[in-house]
Amino acid sequence: MCIPSVFVGHEGSRSFLGEKRSLVLRNLRVLEHRYQRYATECAAFLVADPLRDCRAALELKLLSNEPRAADPHVILCGSSIGREIAVGRCRQLATEDRRGLIVHFRAEGERRIAAIFDPDGGAPQSITLDVATPEGRDALLKCLADLRLGSLEIAEPNRIPSACLAQLTQHFAYDLLVTDTAFAMRAATGSGVHPDWTGLVERARRVMVIGETGAEFAEAVLGLQVTRLSAPLAQPVPPSAVSGPARLGLLALHASAAEFRFVRALSDQMAEADEDAAIIVLGTTLDDLKLMQRSNVTVAGEIGADDVTTLIEGHGITKLVLDIGEPVFGHPLVDALLATELPTAAIEWRPAPPGRGRNTDLKLQPGLDADDAIAAVLDWVAEDVPLHPDRRRGRLRREVGARLP
Repeated sequence: MCIPSVFVGHEGSRSFLGEKRSLVLRNLRVLEHRYQRYATECAAFLVADPLRDCRAALELKLLSNEPRAADPHVILCGSSIGREIAVGRCRQLATEDRRGLIVHFRAEGERRIAAIFDPDGGAPQSITLDVATPEGRDALLKCLADLRLGSLEIAEPNRIPSACLAQLTQHFAYDLLVTDTAFAMRAATGSGVHPDWTGLVERARRVMVIGETGAEFAEAVLGLQVTRLSAPLAQPVPPSAVSGPARLGLLALHASAAEFRFVRALSDQMAEADEDAAIIVLGTTLDDLKLMQRSNVTVAGEIGADDVTTLIEGHGITKLVLDIGEPVFGHPLVDALLATELPTAAIEWRPAPPGRGRNTDLKLQPGLDADDAIAAVLDWVAEDVPLHPDRRRGRLRREVGARLP
């Protein structure tokens, strides 16, 4: 039985002091012996989470009692990538003594869940609303109004239910944050804003981007004058000198079929060019185990920005590929990888003027198809490894990538 209207405070470890650990270990064995389904039932309880609504009611009350000065900055997002960018934005806001909250939209069958949470672990953590229904959308609108939000920021509008997006933008002034290429008609210089988003862009107070790459995309492709938000400062980590075969660190953020096919094809062609060269996938893919069966591929799995230095040094990574498929702007992991100062392959949205940039980087053309991108990366990696002359006259020498001067 649980009575959610009663709170019992617990001051930990005072009853048994130093004996607690030995007692816990002993009693767990007794518990498992007497109640063999205990662990399974606990796991089922956590999944069902029947007390979520009770916690949400408490959190709403706590939020309504916050002082007026706490007017939060609310960021809307609709994917795991957008969530990480939003968390990074909130941390940056915290350095300015501003509070950030995130509304993360996700699909659960026929339901469209809007989860409101504080990335720092404070309230709220349990407020979830089904915005597939008019009642859920009205509840979200009321919740945000009760928060007396200071500003609303929309990232990934293409991943937010359209009815919900229309309702929120009618009631609140908002800013737009460009985190990917979804705003564009196509990924080509001067293509402009896609018609679906023209009105949303025009009504925004401002359009924002994080970092130089996002600004170049917004100006060269979308034709917009944008507010540039500085990327969170990452401590530069100059790579250690590494000798031996090329080891390519390849960032995987999307876990998509296109991303999986890219890694697989690159692995095949890299094995033909140099059997000692290797790919280190930084992130998770659609099928990590399938890729790990390849002798020249290692999948690091889910990683954070704090793991970058350890991974670079541990795997001896010599070069990085940051853009596979849809590029991402302002992701903390991208910024951390750039801070390593390793040679990097990424899309160049606006040609660099003479004398700017590093000649060790590979700048890929926007809209390059997967085959040509793989050929460009292979040619770039081949600079570090001796290849048979016949191979260097083949596809590896196709002019599909542009090198910085």
